[in-house]
Amino acid sequence: MDTVTTAAGESRQTLRFGDAAASIEILVRNGKPLCVPHRAYVRRDQPIKWHCDGHWTIRFLNKHTPFPGVLSVSGNGREVHYVHEDGTEISPAPVVTGSAGERFRYAVAVADASGVYLDAACPEIIIDL
Repeated sequence: MDTVTTAAGESRQTLRFGDAAASIEILVRNGKPLCVPHRAYVRRDQPIKWHCDGHWTIRFLNKHTPFPGVLSVSGNGREVHYVHEDGTEISPAPVVTGSAGERFRYAVAVADASGVYLDAACPEIIIDL
C-alpha cells in the first residue's frame, strides 16, 4: 500500500488489489471518516467488500458508478446493501464494471454513538488495467 499526502497535509492510502478480492474499510478517526484505501485500484468483474463498525452509506457522485445502476451502498457493520437508482435493493452484490483508467468518486457518511461524520475528500475507485 502506498501513502500519499494531500494538499491539506492529510495522509491517504492507495492500493492496487490485482487479482485479490478488493476490500475498502471505512473508519472514523478524529471526527472524520477515513476510507482505507482512499484510492482503490480494482479490476473489472471484481466485487468490493466493504467494512465498517458503524452505520454507513456511500453515494457515487453525479450518478457515475462502477456498479451498473447502483446509486448508493450502505451498511451496518458487515451487512451491506446495494441500492439501485429505482430504489430497489440489488442482491447478490454486483461486480465492478467500467473502462481501464475510469475513476468513480463517492461521498461517505458514517454514524456512530458519538455523531454523524461526512467525508468531503471524495475517495475514489479506479479501474486498473
